Amino acid sequence: MKKFFRGFTLAELLLCVGIIGIVSAMGMTVAKIGTDKAYNSYYYAGYINLYNAIADAKSQGKETNNDIMNHARDLLSKDNVVANFECPAGQEKVNGVCQDICPEGKIRDENGVCRAPEEEQEAFVWPTPDNSVVIETVNGIKYYYPNNLSDGMNGVQQLTGEISGVTNAFPITMTVPQRQTRANNGIATVHLIYIDLNGGYLIPVTDDASVDLQNRRDLLPAYIDNGKVGRNSNIINRNNWTYERPAYRSYRETYCLLRGRTVINNVISCDGISANQAGVLAITNPQKAR
Repeated sequence: MKKFFRGFTLAELLLCVGIIGIVSAMGMTVAKIGTDKAYNSYYYAGYINLYNAIADAKSQGKETNNDIMNHARDLLSKDNVVANFECPAGQEKVNGVCQDICPEGKIRDENGVCRAPEEEQEAFVWPTPDNSVVIETVNGIKYYYPNNLSDGMNGVQQLTGEISGVTNAFPITMTVPQRQTRANNGIATVHLIYIDLNGGYLIPVTDDASVDLQNRRDLLPAYIDNGKVGRNSNIINRNNWTYERPAYRSYRETYCLLRGRTVINNVISCDGISANQAGVLAITNPQKAR
């Protein structure tokens, strides 16, 4: 009597392997998209945390560039290395150390030397780990700003030229964790400039060495807050609820639409955009800007 053995045919096995391969590929694609979205959220988190830290410093009456960034370090640094102390009369705190205040008409350069502003002839250089103070946060985001930060433009005028009404500014380099590739070594770089204008702007800069947050609505969406958008505009009669949805745009478009905005050469171009809206520039979470 002939025996029969039960089992799968070769065609059935190949079909199962094909189905498993397709499902695995779909799962890897979904996981990659989710990973990229998670890493992209670092841009918003890094920007908004630094912006809020600077705004908090301003709200507490801190006006000098050095005091502002010392306060930001107190709030953001995972080590919280900045001591809370006051310098004696005639001295100022420079990156946590008391130094003599520069004579009138002079500013402190990147080497800590007090000299006249017109003597600064060096080319503009963005802060790097080799020439800067670093603030490292618990989530791996790092902010680099110039050594011996002082009042004045801290070299920013070499990039922007003269800015009407602005006397204080400084550059910041922000690095955020990213999905590692052969080209990025697991980090992405963003260049920012803080400008003490109209309460303070933290402007993302577009250049070849930086992620273009200025024009990436998907990474850093902005809108004009005129006091009505995003909230109940009928305060007196709350039963008659009315809501105006914010119009989300890129940082550049939003800034350029503001009435009374200041032209900042080589940093943010408003060519072709009319400044015709009243309000203030506001940043929102990309997950909310649908």
